[in-house]
Amino acid sequence: MIEPLQQHRQLSQTSCAASGMEALLKLHNRIDSDSFPYQTTFGDKNIGFEQVHLLSEHGLIAHDERLPLEDAITKLETETNNGRFPLVSLLTVVQDVPIGWHIYVALSEGSELRLIDPAPTGGEIYAATTAEVRQKCKYTLEAVPDRQTIHILTYVETQTGK
Repeated sequence: MIEPLQQHRQLSQTSCAASGMEALLKLHNRIDSDSFPYQTTFGDKNIGFEQVHLLSEHGLIAHDERLPLEDAITKLETETNNGRFPLVSLLTVVQDVPIGWHIYVALSEGSELRLIDPAPTGGEIYAATTAEVRQKCKYTLEAVPDRQTIHILTYVETQTGK
C-alpha cells in the first residue's frame, strides 16, 4: 500500500478520473488523505480528463496526451523517474473480458514501471512490471482497433505541498 493513498478509494462506479486526479494530489501532499473533493463535486459522473484544469488550483498543470505504445511507455518511464505519477486510461479486463475504461496511476519502483488501481481502498497493483504495463497497454490497442494511441495525463508542478 502506498502511504498517501492509504485512505483513498473510488467512491462511485464511474468516478475513476476524479479519483485518479485526487490520487495525484494526495501523492504530492496537495490535499489531505481523507479528502475527496472531485468525487464529491462530480458524484457518479464520468469526467474523463475533461476537468484536469481543476488540478491547477493545487499547483499541478496537467497535459492530456495520446501517444503510440512505445512513446507512451517511454513517457511514463520518464515521468515516473522524475517523481511524477501520470494517469493512464486503459480498457479494463476481468477474466479475459473487457468491462470498460478505467484510470490507473503510473509509478516507478526501482527500475520497474507499475500501474496502480486507485479504486480499492489503499490502491491495488494492476501491473507490477514494465513488461506488464506494456502488455496492458497493448491489449487496449488490440481490443479497440480504431484506437492506436494510449491516453495519458501528465503534469508539471508549479508549487509544492499544501
